[in-house]
Amino acid sequence: MKKTIPLAVLSAALVAGCTTSRVAEPPGHVTAVGKTLYDRADGGRPIVLRGVNAGGWLVTENWMCPNKVAGTQTETYESFSARFGKEKADELYRIYRKGWWTEQDFRNFAGLGLNAIRLPFGWRDLITEDGEILSEGFALLDWFVDCAAREGIYTILDLHAAPGSQNVAYEYHFYAWGQEKDPKGIIDNLRMHRDRERETGHGVPVYVGECTFFANEAWKDCLQLMEDEGWSWTLWTGKNMQGNGNWGLWNYRAHSPDVDALASDDYETVKAKWAALSAPGAFVENTAITSVIRQVVRGQ
Repeated sequence: MKKTIPLAVLSAALVAGCTTSRVAEPPGHVTAVGKTLYDRADGGRPIVLRGVNAGGWLVTENWMCPNKVAGTQTETYESFSARFGKEKADELYRIYRKGWWTEQDFRNFAGLGLNAIRLPFGWRDLITEDGEILSEGFALLDWFVDCAAREGIYTILDLHAAPGSQNVAYEYHFYAWGQEKDPKGIIDNLRMHRDRERETGHGVPVYVGECTFFANEAWKDCLQLMEDEGWSWTLWTGKNMQGNGNWGLWNYRAHSPDVDALASDDYETVKAKWAALSAPGAFVENTAITSVIRQVVRGQ
């Protein structure tokens, strides 16, 4: 990969595999000084990161992805490998990833005024169990960082799954569980976290790595609260198969059990289902939420 910094916020200086060139790349690596983020180390401008998560691309979760083959991503891959062979299992995941996240997605999120995407990935994307480097996995990360940079978007690399465990960086995740249908409860929950953060006196920037606000009526106040506090944030998530609970900013147009990969599906059936993810218009904008994001991000 081309560049790294301790915060794992990257911008690419070179572009490989992206065809767009409309927007200037981010100017440099993000640097923290006290509680403020700057867009470069020397003479940089203060910035706030506002974005989404690229959930479901490299780290799949069955509740939001078209997969009902097995309980986990690892078990699904092992099932494919046992039934179809490793080469075909790898090819199915290439088809899936090509369809789940495209260059158009970067343009969509840049169009909302967002400037960051948090990219969850797992150790199995980069190395084998024997420690062998997987060049294809690093190439995928390079492609993502490069395409994001073309749209003026920073990539936050999140090692979501380390060998044998979940690896969590220092950041906040805000979900008002149990209050999903209560806008006031959702807003009050975030205010509670804000007050606690103020009390702690942390001398570092606040980054909300994952959050969603469920009820339509809660979104504007919650986003504005984070803006007023100067917090950086990435919503969970950019894309979703289910289209429920405002989890996705873009949702699959007509999800049904028929589009999910099943344990009983043969290779060609899984291939056809996952190839359909890249069909034009497969994902549609969740305008009830994206319209609010535009208003808050652009100060309207």
